[in-house]
Amino acid sequence: LRPLDRDMPALLPHVVRLHAAGARVLLLGHLAGVPPGVVHAQVRADHGEGLARATSLLAGGRPVRALLLGETPHARVDPHALRARAPEVTHLTIAVPCTSSAPDAMRMQAQAQAAALLADGGLGDGDLVLAMEDALALGVLDALEAAGPTAPRLAVAGFGAAPDSLRAL
Repeated sequence: LRPLDRDMPALLPHVVRLHAAGARVLLLGHLAGVPPGVVHAQVRADHGEGLARATSLLAGGRPVRALLLGETPHARVDPHALRARAPEVTHLTIAVPCTSSAPDAMRMQAQAQAAALLADGGLGDGDLVLAMEDALALGVLDALEAAGPTAPRLAVAGFGAAPDSLRAL
């Protein structure tokens, strides 16, 4: 999660709820007012470096495949740098860039891409999905829900931490 300070009052109840449910919540950036023990880690970096650190923390030292969703001209990730900083990633799939910045369109595009990867075994238990926007992360969750009880257990990271997105989790 990469929340803004102004979002913290609305965000904290959802973070506490997710933590109580067993979710590993990571915060990118340095934010005041986060109770100790509620988040798995605070990563004091942003974008590329923060993404690499979050990836390593989510992988927990085990080899994983990762899907990167939502690259845009202002939010690019160097795949070589990501692999160098997160050696746990054995295979990185970079999704087709978003053609729209509308949240509903981003969510539908992410759902379609994730569903295709799930169907051909491109994502499995323990793999990671790194979504540059919350709407993309929600699209992946939609694809997992549609896949039913046989869907793999994935770590899904969304950036933005919009309170509406956290409510959906």
